[in-house]
Amino acid sequence: MINNIVIFIFVFLLPTQLGRHFFFPFSYLSGVRIDYLAPTICLTDLFVITLIIFHWKTIFKALQKLYIPFIFSFLFFILIAINIAQSSIWQIALYRWIKVVEWLIVFYLFKKLINRRLFLLIVYAFLAGAVFQTILTLLQFINNHSLQGVFYWFGERAINLSLPDIAKASFGGNEFLRPYGTFSHPNSMAGFYLLLYFWVTTIKLPSKKWFLPRNQTSSRLQGLQPLLQMFCSVLILLSFSKITIITWIVLNGIYLLQKNSWVCKICVLAKIITPLIIGYIFITIQSDPLSLQKRYVLINNAISIFLKHPLFGVGLGNYLVTQNQITNQFKEYFLQPVHNIFLLWLTETGIAITFLATWQVAKLWHKSFVWIILVIFITGMFDHYWLTLQQNWLLTAVIFGLIINKYATT
Repeated sequence: MINNIVIFIFVFLLPTQLGRHFFFPFSYLSGVRIDYLAPTICLTDLFVITLIIFHWKTIFKALQKLYIPFIFSFLFFILIAINIAQSSIWQIALYRWIKVVEWLIVFYLFKKLINRRLFLLIVYAFLAGAVFQTILTLLQFINNHSLQGVFYWFGERAINLSLPDIAKASFGGNEFLRPYGTFSHPNSMAGFYLLLYFWVTTIKLPSKKWFLPRNQTSSRLQGLQPLLQMFCSVLILLSFSKITIITWIVLNGIYLLQKNSWVCKICVLAKIITPLIIGYIFITIQSDPLSLQKRYVLINNAISIFLKHPLFGVGLGNYLVTQNQITNQFKEYFLQPVHNIFLLWLTETGIAITFLATWQVAKLWHKSFVWIILVIFITGMFDHYWLTLQQNWLLTAVIFGLIINKYATT
């Protein structure tokens, strides 16, 4: 019972970012405090630790049964040690590799331990979190500032239109705040709920073996699916994230067409055209006019850094330290990771670790991954949150674990 409650709260809190940042001298660049360089213990980390304590025997047994060739494991740990040792800030590199281990543990727990009762509970938790985020983002959008109060304890940042580097948009000459919810940026929120949207959209409904005593789980999931889709769609649109909205429109159309569900042609066309029209309205709203230019500069910076450190990278989590040595081309202070997760990973870890990691990850491939991979691939080409932000990072572990969970497929 306690285990179920912990899992429910953990999933509900996944979109939140309440945490304790530890700022050290190395957490500052050019006198500016950088969150990415501050080891952080988030509230969700504490729930992961709790789950590890509850299931340490299961995790230990899994490690015993895990077969990895000695040469491969030895080589991988040597490469990680080199990556940490040669990084500018070894403490950050070590911290980021610990986060990788945390990802693997969360993935394993949701792959192995989620039973049919818990699976439905997780869907309820995702829905409750989406409803909470929708209410908060609507209030932020209406008021053009954060609400704070009780929302502070869910990780809502203090934001308003007068602050620099705040995500804004304009329509008809009127400037307004792009709502953040409890995320550190609207793009991160958009990516989070885009991934959740396609997970719940493409999930296979349970067969008869799923039916609980006196409780038809399949019927409940059928009722929860459209609700979660609706709230996820609202949050995607309210983010005003152009890439995410375009991805939402395109993948929706492809998914509906490939289903071959043309029994009602008008219904299918309506499902394709409606998001297209609504999405177009939100896409036309102007946001940062220098967004593409900044991304282009960051990509050039990443390529330059990679060419100087191709084999072992600059150290996991150390990208910003190296990029800070490159002259800034913008008037305002602009220090962001490259908005491309593939370039970011490659520059931080190098060719050697990337090759070995890709080789091992490929062994986990499952046919149901395709839509989730498409979401991460497309949005990851234009942003970095899948690797750098707690909510998006842990969500991928949960979703991938649930997809290949024996109760999530039929």
